[in-house]
Amino acid sequence: MADGNPVIVAVDGSEHSKKAFEWYCGNYHKPDDQIVFVHAIDSDKRPIIMHPHGMSYRESYTSWFERCKSDEEHMMSSFADICRNKKMNFKLVTDVGRPGEVICQTAKREKANHIVMGSRGLGTVRRTLLGSVSDYTLHHATVPVSVVPPLCQD
Repeated sequence: MADGNPVIVAVDGSEHSKKAFEWYCGNYHKPDDQIVFVHAIDSDKRPIIMHPHGMSYRESYTSWFERCKSDEEHMMSSFADICRNKKMNFKLVTDVGRPGEVICQTAKREKANHIVMGSRGLGTVRRTLLGSVSDYTLHHATVPVSVVPPLCQD
């Protein structure tokens, strides 16, 4: 299939991202869209295990990364299967980094015209303390962003 209008759909394996994709399919998708599924392996979540002689970084990082890649491949293949069944044009992109940064960089690189993502519905205090991928994306993206809240995902 030829490339169409690229639309980023940010996915992380959560129900929120699955529901956001369903919302996109039901409300926004056009036949000439190319869906670019973007998943970030969050490097800030890597384990650091202390060892009596320093940090046991290499082995723990390798094990963590292999587990992340396995989870990512399973998740992305489920989105690919849905798109193949619906005859939708798609592309899968995975990168290591902070999710908001990966989403915005991929949108720019792919020349996307829109970003769709789910929201976990964190309260103001939790969002302030934990940060928010959707907040980061809204403030740094150069294209429109649709953040699908949990209430719209039902």
